[in-house]
Amino acid sequence: MAGPEAGQTAVDGAAQPVGMRLNQLPADPGGSSGPPPLLGGQKDLASSPAEKKAAAKAIEDHIEPDTRKAGDWADTDTASAVSAFRDGWHTSGALKKAHETWGTR
Repeated sequence: MAGPEAGQTAVDGAAQPVGMRLNQLPADPGGSSGPPPLLGGQKDLASSPAEKKAAAKAIEDHIEPDTRKAGDWADTDTASAVSAFRDGWHTSGALKKAHETWGTR
């Protein structure tokens, strides 16, 4: 035992106080100081037509195809895992169902 139990006496014979202390953060002093600053030193979220066009191009040329490629890779690996667990493992059916459910989200 690391120390005296509640209500027991310590080694020197003095009774130990019984109580509870909850750790907590101090109360909110009254609101926030405003929104956090924007990334890159921007002053607002406005953008020019050229910036919007560049963002759309990045989505079409990189983000969408790369995301699709990563999803295809996950599909292949999941199918391999389902196949590997097929013989005598309940995991196979559960994994297949989870993957199908994920695909509908």
